[in-house]
Amino acid sequence: MNLFEQTLSTIVSPSANRSFGLGGGLSFLGLGGATTAVGKKVNDKTSLKIAAFWCGVNTIANSIALLPKHIYSKEGDTRQHLTDHPVDFLIHREPNQKMTAYNFWFSIAVCQIIKGNGYAKIIRNGQGVVVALQLLHPDDVTVFEDDNVLWYKINGADKMYFSDEIYHVSGFSFNGILGTGVVKVAADNLGISLAADKFASDAYDDRGLTHGVVESDQRVNDIGSKNINTLFSRSFENNQKYKVAVLDEGLKYRSITLTPAESQFIEAKVSGVEDIARWLNIPLHKLHTKGEGGYNFLVQMSIEYMQSAVMPLAQRIKEEIERKLMLSAEKKANLFCFINYRKLLEVDPSARAEYYKNMVYIKAMNPNEVRKHEDMNPYDGGDQFLQMSNMLNEQQVKNTVSNEK
Repeated sequence: MNLFEQTLSTIVSPSANRSFGLGGGLSFLGLGGATTAVGKKVNDKTSLKIAAFWCGVNTIANSIALLPKHIYSKEGDTRQHLTDHPVDFLIHREPNQKMTAYNFWFSIAVCQIIKGNGYAKIIRNGQGVVVALQLLHPDDVTVFEDDNVLWYKINGADKMYFSDEIYHVSGFSFNGILGTGVVKVAADNLGISLAADKFASDAYDDRGLTHGVVESDQRVNDIGSKNINTLFSRSFENNQKYKVAVLDEGLKYRSITLTPAESQFIEAKVSGVEDIARWLNIPLHKLHTKGEGGYNFLVQMSIEYMQSAVMPLAQRIKEEIERKLMLSAEKKANLFCFINYRKLLEVDPSARAEYYKNMVYIKAMNPNEVRKHEDMNPYDGGDQFLQMSNMLNEQQVKNTVSNEK
């Protein structure tokens, strides 16, 4: 079982629902699925049977999980990575004893996209410092509002949780609190894709054969009609490898159902993939489709993917980290969460080298800073900024000028 399957099946085993109510409460937007116009029951499980949808959700979740997340302090124009901060360890290394940071953020992203909400219980010690983040299944969480205060109810728990005790990343929302999953709003489109898949499966099972009628130029009595029907039924049973029926003179077979070509089956499949790309806000090449060409075009689409699909969700994650996991004094002291988006843009060595060269030329980075980004050890003198003219550091330029005099 891969990571995606584990996320969907074993995040937290859904507990039995318990009756609980609070006056004026805000009810959880459950995603039990919807029967679409094409008659297919669409929910979080059936939607993932669509290859393009699985690929899209998996791609975005992997991107979110890959992004480095750290706690920094800012003083003036100087930023410092706080490697010893407890929250830095949780969000970058190990949020709890059961999973790595990668698995945790992957699961949060999957829940946010499909269910509309990603939840985790915040565990604090006696001093109020966060020591763990326990992932929760969205179906186990209900949100209530009482006197403008949010409360969270977890199935199986005997208490209500304050808002600051639950890490909550929501998706598309009408009230700014609870998100709506893409499956709920895209049910009809996904239902069409499921119907197309089912049509293809039936066509393969029947080896392209369809229902039809036998026509005759002469009148056929009841006995003859029964014999013809029996002949076809026996000849075209599903468990037979070869299906051949011989018609007498004057009898003709005519199909009464649509063939894959007549129903524009392939066009429906392509249209479904394009719709999924729109729902997930990602370019088609991320769904491994053909037709989008050109290296420069794909690079531009990768940047568009970052801006439209990855960064909005990452920003929600960042803001909730700062809002819920950091102490008030730390916020006032200009501590913040930094998400490094460069991680997803490092796949092109030529572009990366050009970027570093330009940064060194304008003295925005020194050689050791470049080496740090590439996980390389520093060297003596590498902390000096180089001049654009001849790639010498400032002291070397001064020494050269002095010697020339």
